[in-house]
Amino acid sequence: MGLDIDYRLCQVCDMMAVEDEYHFIMICPLYEMLRKRFIPIWAYTNPSDYFNELDFKSDNLMGAETVAKLKNALANKIDGNVQALMDLSNAVEASFQEPEVSFPECCKLNDDDLEYYPRLRKKIDFENPCLRYAKYGDRGGRMLSDGVLSVMKTNFEKNRELKWQYFGSEEGVFTFYPGTSRALCDDYDHRFRPWYVETATPEPKNVVIVMDASGSMQRAFPHCEQQGTLMHIAKSASIDVLRTMNPIDKVGVIAFSDGVRVPSGDDETSDCYGYQLASATPLNINYLISDFVNTISDNGDTHYITAFEKAFDLLEASQPVEGELQRDQVILFLTDGEPTDGGESVSLLEKKRNIIHTIVRRNAKMNNEVVIFTFGLGEDPDHQFLRHIAEQDGTVYNVQRNNTAGEVTPGHYKHVSDACKLRTIMASYYDFFSHRTQQSDSPVFSVPYQGATGTGLMTTVALPVKYDGQLKGVVGVDITLDDLLSDVTFFKEGDLSYAFIYESGTKAEGRTLMHPLAPAPIRIQDDPVFVHIWSLERDNIFRSNIYGNVTSGHDSSPLTFHSKRTMSRGNWVKEGVRVFEVESTYFCDAVVGSEYVVCLVLAVGDSQTDLDSEKITTTEKSTVQFGTIAFNDPIKFMIFDEDDDSVTRFQRYMNDNTGDVIDDDFKEGIRSMVWATSKVDDLWKESDDVFSMKEYVYYRHLVTENGVYRRYPGMMLKKTFPATQTSWYQRAKSNVGRITLSPPFDVTGNKKFAITMSHTITLSQPSNQEKIMGAMSMDVDMDYFYYILNTTYPQCNEESYSCFIMDNSGYLVVHPDFFVNSGKNTPDVVDIHVSEIEPTIAKDLLRQGFLIKQECVDLQYVKYLHFHEVHLQTHLSDADNLDDDNACKLYELTHIPGSNAFLGIVKKVCHEDISCCSCFTSRCQNNCQSQCECPCRSPADYDYCNDFYEFTSDDAPSCTPGCHLFESYSFDEDIVLEHERLPVCVQVDCALKTQRQRKESNNNFKRVKTISSYTYPGICWDRWWLSCNRRLYCVIRHTNIEKTGSEKTKTSATTLIRSINTSGSRKSER
Repeated sequence: MGLDIDYRLCQVCDMMAVEDEYHFIMICPLYEMLRKRFIPIWAYTNPSDYFNELDFKSDNLMGAETVAKLKNALANKIDGNVQALMDLSNAVEASFQEPEVSFPECCKLNDDDLEYYPRLRKKIDFENPCLRYAKYGDRGGRMLSDGVLSVMKTNFEKNRELKWQYFGSEEGVFTFYPGTSRALCDDYDHRFRPWYVETATPEPKNVVIVMDASGSMQRAFPHCEQQGTLMHIAKSASIDVLRTMNPIDKVGVIAFSDGVRVPSGDDETSDCYGYQLASATPLNINYLISDFVNTISDNGDTHYITAFEKAFDLLEASQPVEGELQRDQVILFLTDGEPTDGGESVSLLEKKRNIIHTIVRRNAKMNNEVVIFTFGLGEDPDHQFLRHIAEQDGTVYNVQRNNTAGEVTPGHYKHVSDACKLRTIMASYYDFFSHRTQQSDSPVFSVPYQGATGTGLMTTVALPVKYDGQLKGVVGVDITLDDLLSDVTFFKEGDLSYAFIYESGTKAEGRTLMHPLAPAPIRIQDDPVFVHIWSLERDNIFRSNIYGNVTSGHDSSPLTFHSKRTMSRGNWVKEGVRVFEVESTYFCDAVVGSEYVVCLVLAVGDSQTDLDSEKITTTEKSTVQFGTIAFNDPIKFMIFDEDDDSVTRFQRYMNDNTGDVIDDDFKEGIRSMVWATSKVDDLWKESDDVFSMKEYVYYRHLVTENGVYRRYPGMMLKKTFPATQTSWYQRAKSNVGRITLSPPFDVTGNKKFAITMSHTITLSQPSNQEKIMGAMSMDVDMDYFYYILNTTYPQCNEESYSCFIMDNSGYLVVHPDFFVNSGKNTPDVVDIHVSEIEPTIAKDLLRQGFLIKQECVDLQYVKYLHFHEVHLQTHLSDADNLDDDNACKLYELTHIPGSNAFLGIVKKVCHEDISCCSCFTSRCQNNCQSQCECPCRSPADYDYCNDFYEFTSDDAPSCTPGCHLFESYSFDEDIVLEHERLPVCVQVDCALKTQRQRKESNNNFKRVKTISSYTYPGICWDRWWLSCNRRLYCVIRHTNIEKTGSEKTKTSATTLIRSINTSGSRKSER
């Protein structure tokens, strides 16, 4: 491998590269292979050339007008839903003077009598609400009137964004519209749900739960339906309290016996829980429940003093600083026995005096702001003493209050003789504050949460309902964030412009609701992690000049400066991000009637480019699928199923070349793009005629930036399939103008691996910049790709040599180990990094600075994602270790011109290479930049207790959010409907297919591939049918014509009717 260098420029491959022996043997042929063998498969001519021949119109984006449009759209949605809430609140209040109506219980509704409604994703009763009774509520509580039902119906009909409407009474009766069935009758108590508690007691709270975990808590209560010990019952009650809390609250948990136990955190979280309260975010609540409360054991004595000392320590450490909201300070103290502080040498009276003195002394330091609630469990607790603790009354113990520190607010003592009721009694502590607090007359927007009925991330807008000056309950309406924020979520204008929304209210100042670097609401399936907008917009100019002005209510004029853009490099989990600066103008404005702020970040000079529909004259048509961004109302498209009428309407609109057919569903330019991209059929057919490789290409794809997706052969995908977010598409955009190779993936789900080759489609602009219009790709059989590599370079088959190809993130595209069969086990080939399989090479690349470690922050999962970039783009140098006499493997690595890939050739010079790199992807082992390690994750720097990332503009960038991509419809036997009525669109009998075997060999490389001349490789479908929410599909058979003399051989594949079929030779029936 020691190669002489000839410094002439290469005239063979048209690349500026040194003409050395290695270049001629290894690089030129491979580049020629990529160009001459593979590119024509997706584009016999350059698709960008074709696009540049079309007529486009570009409109400069108008920042002030666009942000006003986004703001007004959000304001209109808020106004409509707030008005619905006000109307419902007035109707509920009026119903206390009207005849009651008894509605059915939700658990007694028959599912067969209900109608499925896509908007709610449930079967519902449009005509009636239903009732849910709290287990320990009053079944004789006040019912509502017919007037309330009338308002609910009107609201539902007028407001498309509106989901559920309800009223929860203080008595425990929950009236819910539209009615829907529930399996259990008493499994829900609305009074302990965060939306209810936040509305009834709007002031934020600092709460410490103090649980007795002494040995006496081991006593069993076999009569209790929860079965278990007092400790189990206490844990359940504490969990209920935790789940009533909102992220604006802060909370701590203490278990005590003869000492105290507090959450210690772990290597994934923080130890802050042991010395301060934590924001009651879903992340912290889940940790406190699963990693602390559920692990508490019961043993030891009952020392009150150490428990109260620790409780006050937590409260003191978490007191609001100047400028922050004032908070109610609360201790919830639960025990089943008398104190044992000091042991037998101290009298019981002295024990009690010491405990009261501790409470009085510590509360005085906090200006007597702490309210204590005590709960005595069972028959043994000292009721009188626990009442004195709650009232902070030390009179009988000769302990005086320090009234100079402030007035003491007495709490309540509750004796719980029935342990099964502890959950309800303890969780109702907030009642104390609801009667002391003036409820707001303005709607309360809850922190977004996952809806229990499967409607996704939603917010409740709620109001307290009062009658005769008394709180009667809370009325609420639900809105999904998908609906509320859709205009910003699906904003797609220009190349580098974007929009975001955050909250400016005092309770949630800076909380981000939507940002391109945060997961879109529709993609969040777990409890959300909301971050401060500063974590995403890190520039100091934004913090001080824009955020400060808008949050304080001052006018925020547009401001222009250089800000950073963060874009995906491909697979968001594995390949990280790229960051660059763009001159941008920020437009931000508050939304009237809410605490939301909408911002538009406009890249200077950015424009919206669309085809001029009046100048498109082609009548060629094809089958396409539309992404959500192609629609004016993406949420309507996602929620409502297509029916015969909508499919026919779409087809009529797409087939119209007169301009007379109007369809408001699609954005401007979508139909023109469908027509313009129809030429791809000719390119694909032409390449099939010229090149004999179609048996080795599984799928071809074309995706445009505005949401038009062509896939051939067709495949059944959810209509929400985000083609513009797929790894191959993002990877192509990250490598504009290059042939982009992707690591192998299982294309069929049956260990059939393919390599995606992609290339961007660009449009030349006067500024000499290339505007990305989309990308094209094809999935090539991995075995065939490796066969071509071995055929081109016979040296790769020699015993002492091997060849591999990797991409610019260090992931292997092909490697000899991918083709080594070990019994029946298929080698792992998906997302294999060079560090894992070629550690000697990876270490040397790191040493020379050709392989660079990078990181970004996954804000949703609080992790750093560590990834690699290959910095070897010059054609005048290679990476190698030829001078290393101690290496077990000698290698050379060279960039493949015009691509994102690198070719490596390896010579083995010893029997076994014992080198290795750390490859624990779920947890990084090495933090040193020079140490070899596969891409991995590590805990991010995050203040769990204060729910805050402290980032500067120089810190690791945010990772781009991932999404659930490859979701296909599954065939559930229970929902198949009368398939004999469903027509086959084109008759294709798979039983008639013919097979042939082709043997292709080269040196040690041999394989047998079964190919169907009637189908694409390994694919042949009989009749398919599917019912999904009353949606019927028939089979569409795509037909390609391969001319051999006068013969015509058909190859077929399948897609769905709802994927618009506009080809005259591909007729379908419904």
